[in-house]
Amino acid sequence: PELFNLLGLPSYDREDNENRFKLSVDIDSLKGWPSLLVDDLERLDDFHLDLIYRSREDYIRLESYTPAIFLGKTNLYEPQLYYDIQKDAGRASFGIDSLAMGNNKYPPVELNFELEKDLLQFAVLSSSLSSLSDFSNFTGELRITDTSAIFNINSGLLGLFNEFWSMSKGNILEVNRESVLVKNFILSGKEDKQIIAESLSEKQLQIDLEKFDLDIVNPYIPIEAIGLSGHYNARVIIENIFDLYGFNVIAQSDDFCINGDSFGKAQLKARLDSLKSDIRGTFTIRDKDLSMLSKFNHYLHPANGVDKKFTQVWTELRNFPCQ
Repeated sequence: PELFNLLGLPSYDREDNENRFKLSVDIDSLKGWPSLLVDDLERLDDFHLDLIYRSREDYIRLESYTPAIFLGKTNLYEPQLYYDIQKDAGRASFGIDSLAMGNNKYPPVELNFELEKDLLQFAVLSSSLSSLSDFSNFTGELRITDTSAIFNINSGLLGLFNEFWSMSKGNILEVNRESVLVKNFILSGKEDKQIIAESLSEKQLQIDLEKFDLDIVNPYIPIEAIGLSGHYNARVIIENIFDLYGFNVIAQSDDFCINGDSFGKAQLKARLDSLKSDIRGTFTIRDKDLSMLSKFNHYLHPANGVDKKFTQVWTELRNFPCQ
């Protein structure tokens, strides 16, 4: 109830009279009407659920398993749920053998939780033999106070950008209804790469990327003949993390290379007012007598009579090699 009150969600009042029941559900195959219960739920096969509830003891035990859940374009394979809580103490776990979202497939994930009064301890394990980006193994805590929720990661490794990252000690993420506080939140990778998050004010968040490789963007370049290399630093500032308003990005490279040729320094500036607006920005390259200035608008929503996403670019080149 404390967490619900903190987040402004409706809680419940415990009844003085005792209610006790035990429920077991087994479904061999069910199609059609499951979508009336959950949107896009197409069918349930070999579904099993056990539920025990005793109101006077404030006790709930839930176990559930099914070979697969099909939710539109999202498929969860071998999902298992376990929940055993009495008053403000207990444990819970959730796991899936694999997850498919459209054409993307993700590895097994296991989440474990232990609750003791206002402290929730958790462990996350996600592993894959094919990609480091799909590997994560870390533990953490979530503590609830009268005014805020305090989150921190204790130990472990996170797979990101196809390498392992470690979290700094003493990291804190504290959130309440009106403010967010982020301290010592630093992910460190190989070759001095870092991802640093910190709060600038009650609602303003800053994220820095340091010493990243430019080739990370090559898979997203629509022209296969172009390959970028070098290093860059980037800064993302979110002006209001609660309303998701005011996204500002600045990325800079001092050794910007195209297909192995050096083009000096490069800088990208972009802004997104809100998730419902479009992206606008500039991209510049400068090296001795050579320069390029590009201004762009990337329309994420229908505009100018065009009912699809598109980009407008204005570019000025000086002494730029034609090859």
